[in-house]
Amino acid sequence: MASDRKSRIATYCTSLRGQLNNGFAGSDIYFLIYEKGEKGKAVTALLSRFKGHPASDEAAALIKFKSSAQEKNAFLGLISKEVKSNFGFNKSLYHVGFIEIFISDKLSDEEMFLSICRNCYKYIDSLVTYRPAKGPSQSAIKQPKQSNLSIIKGNLGADIFAVLQMESYGFKDVNTFLAKIRCTELLSASLEIAPEEHAYTIAYDVINHTLESYEKIEGVSLELSTAIRNYSLSQDILSSFEDQDFESWVRFVMPCQTMIWGGYDPAHILGAAIHTSPNPYAKAMAYLIGDITGISPTPEEHLPQGYNAFLDDAVNEIGHMKYMDEIFEMSIMHVLEADTVIPLLRMADIQNDALTQGKIYGWCADALQAAARAYGNAISLGVPGHQAARLEFHVVKKLVTFQSLKKLSRHINSLRRSRVKPTLDILRDWCQGQNEFAHTQKSIEETLESARKKS
Repeated sequence: MASDRKSRIATYCTSLRGQLNNGFAGSDIYFLIYEKGEKGKAVTALLSRFKGHPASDEAAALIKFKSSAQEKNAFLGLISKEVKSNFGFNKSLYHVGFIEIFISDKLSDEEMFLSICRNCYKYIDSLVTYRPAKGPSQSAIKQPKQSNLSIIKGNLGADIFAVLQMESYGFKDVNTFLAKIRCTELLSASLEIAPEEHAYTIAYDVINHTLESYEKIEGVSLELSTAIRNYSLSQDILSSFEDQDFESWVRFVMPCQTMIWGGYDPAHILGAAIHTSPNPYAKAMAYLIGDITGISPTPEEHLPQGYNAFLDDAVNEIGHMKYMDEIFEMSIMHVLEADTVIPLLRMADIQNDALTQGKIYGWCADALQAAARAYGNAISLGVPGHQAARLEFHVVKKLVTFQSLKKLSRHINSLRRSRVKPTLDILRDWCQGQNEFAHTQKSIEETLESARKKS
């Protein structure tokens, strides 16, 4: 089965190469195609084809630099090489691109072809950017600098092109298939992708409308103009979106990601956007994502208590303060029942451990620990401990602001997205030297000391 799949992919790539070489004179595209364990052999075979080629040195440098031992799917880059002819009197730029294709058993045919077509778009886009250039002699590997906005636009263009190209090739319902992937990424705590950079969801309805009137080409035998036509159409669709459309998408994605990394369920996130966000865009996007994914947004009355990234900070802070009081009252009740401060200290340890997951809503571990000390001191003096504990709690709880906790949460989530597992030791070290986190650092140290004593 794997060899048949490799043959089908190679046939498609040969067709693509013909389309692109026909559309862009003076350029060529090479595909590094391999299955598991074959990469080294495939690289050697490809470079052997370049012996004596005008761009052989640059090709070897590019593949060595961009194609590591890791098996992957990627556009490796574009080489622009000055070629002389007619005894050196004529000079022209020759462009050659490389796409790496790892035929993975973990990817479906749809996912494999989406990857190939997306990387093909990147090649075409590089050609369009560099091919018209004229000037002094040049021979270089082209690595364009990209802004955040250009990355988002490039990814959307690649997605649109891939859907159009696959529809031309005969795949069905590719628009919905890709939209589900992008929506699932948005509602996942993923280390592999930044959902804010993949805005295909905003184009979902436009692509549906485009495909209704799109003249599809069935089968493997494609017209040479198909890829060029699909690239042109993808650019037309991409240009219909303004910068503010992408900015609105990023503003919607960030609270979604904040909440998913905070442990919220996707249904709760969509429900929070629909029922609590003051932004009509967020509400509409949440409804659309629910339709695409089949996820039913949680009704407003069933939304869980906790930080809601779609609400204003002022509203969240009020809820945060209220939740702190509820945590204290529950803990002090258990203290009075058991006649020990252990419930206060145990809740503080639980809250500090939860910090490693970015959970800040209702955090008051430092105040709980201070209340435990005040309770013990009062009892030793023969006065009611719960009154002293309550007074101390309400003073100390204000020493760490909600904005500081949000800053800490952002740092924790950035660590997790960077594949660093946050620990209390790491958070303590980060807090050190920052005045606004002095009480947080001290609280974490108490929790760590408590854990050492128990071990």
